[in-house]
Amino acid sequence: GLYDQLLALKWISLNAKHFNGDEKRITYVGHSADATNAILLAMSKHSDGIIARVIAQSGCPFHQW
Repeated sequence: GLYDQLLALKWISLNAKHFNGDEKRITYVGHSADATNAILLAMSKHSDGIIARVIAQSGCPFHQW
């Protein structure tokens, strides 16, 4: 799942200019379980230069469920 999301973010980064977007200002918004994914991807070296900001609405990868 995380790899698929990373590929989608790379696609967005490469194609943002075609949609009047800025590839250097991508914000990943995640809610619940996806908030955990957003945080983990933002911390990953594989997403360096892709994710500029994260909005995590509940969910945390460090929470002891």
